[in-house]
Amino acid sequence: MRRTPILLSVLLLVLCTSLAQAGDKEDLEARIIKYHQVWNAKNTGEFVKYFVSNGAKGVTFAGADGGVFGDPQIEFVNKADLDSTWSHPKVQFNQTPRYIQVTIYGNGTVGVVHYYRLGSTTDANGVTTPVNLRATEVWLKEGGEWKAAHRHLSQWRIGQTSN
Repeated sequence: MRRTPILLSVLLLVLCTSLAQAGDKEDLEARIIKYHQVWNAKNTGEFVKYFVSNGAKGVTFAGADGGVFGDPQIEFVNKADLDSTWSHPKVQFNQTPRYIQVTIYGNGTVGVVHYYRLGSTTDANGVTTPVNLRATEVWLKEGGEWKAAHRHLSQWRIGQTSN
């Protein structure tokens, strides 16, 4: 008889945890999609809100060329710098996240996301370059919102296989 309340309590706890994580997965996936919409719209005021609250100090982005963007001592996501780059009328982003996979850790406070970023970027000279990237990102939940803390991008060549 004593086992029944304990088993029911454990079952209820597992069920509630699963439901919370399922909602977190959908929330983070929606956040990734919205992040790219804000990026494509060149909305710097909204874009900077997608990063951890410490002014983006400590946010690191490893680019597809192997370079690292961000340094614990430097503010990477700086609205003024973004405004000066993104305000050029020829600069355009047309990128879409595809095949998004989300894994939630730490009682719904840490999310690891894998996806493909496909589309194009047009620079200030009007040159359009295809974008085919694999992304791995770490997002943290702050104040009920998902914020980016780390990103690694790798070039993805269509038809690429591993040996």
